[in-house]
Parts: sequence; C-alpha cells; structure tokens
Amino acid sequence: MWNMAKPSKPAPLEKKPRRAARAAGLASFAPALFFSASGRVVEANASAAHALGVKPAELEGRTLAALGFQTVNEKGLRVKEALHPWIRAARTHRRVGPVVFGIQGPGRPARWFQAVCAPAGSRKAGGWAVAAALDNITDRIHFEKRLAAQLRYEDALTSCVAQPLCAAHSC
Repeated sequence: MWNMAKPSKPAPLEKKPRRAARAAGLASFAPALFFSASGRVVEANASAAHALGVKPAELEGRTLAALGFQTVNEKGLRVKEALHPWIRAARTHRRVGPVVFGIQGPGRPARWFQAVCAPAGSRKAGGWAVAAALDNITDRIHFEKRLAAQLRYEDALTSCVAQPLCAAHSC
C-alpha cells in the first residue's frame, strides 16, 4: 500500500557546501593542504600539521615561509616560493606532480614529501585554490641516501682491491 502522507520537509542545504566537502576530504590519514593562489594555507588536516610539527590552526591563513619553513629540492638547495608546486598549480590551472621536495622547519631537519597539487575552485568563486596531497617519504629518502653511501663505499673498496690484482695478473 502506498503511503499518501505529506512528504517530509527536505533538510536545509548547508551554507558552505564546498568547505564541508573539503573538510570531509581532509579528514583522511594522508597529509592534505588547501592553498590560496597566493600560497597561503586555507585549510590543513591534522596529518599535514603533524607532519610539519605544528597545529592546524597555526597553518591556516599563513604561508609556509611566514611560519619559518623553507622548501628545498632533492639536492638540499632552497626552492623559490614562485616554484612551489602549489603556486605553479594555481598559476597554470593544471595539475603539478608528483614532485619531491623537503620542508625544513626552524630548528628541525627536513621532512621529505612527494606531492600532487591540483587546482580547485574558479575565478568567480573568489580565486583559484589548490589542493595538495602529500606523501611523507622522509624514511625512504634517508634509506636511499644510506644505500647510496654504502654503494660508494663498496665501489671504493672493490676498486682498491682490484687494482693490485689486475697489476699482478695483467688484466
């Protein structure tokens, strides 16, 4: 039998659906940040704040440089702010990444991340924002550096041993 009762009133729409959707997406375990076109942090989830060693409220509304962070490339050289992947994504309106970079805080060693940054929003909605999904690869970078050092050591050791052997046996 069909229920002919008056349908219930639909739930009121949320006033800021985009912010709620972003917040739901940011509630993940992976570090995620939303940047404005000028590079200011609009939102940060707890994982991103933890990875950087600050509270989410400290990040919002400020650039990473204003907080004392420096962005470095894989060689340890400082990256200009205009070349940050989130700034490039905002400027080009295209996805940038995956990009590997380090973020070095005041008095802290660099934390290494692999990031994918994608534009979100529109010019009409108050400018471009950029969503940045970060993967903390600090342990992997340290392992790769130790492995490279070990391989250099072994190469040096084997070249020292091989030279006298070759001289004695006319290699």
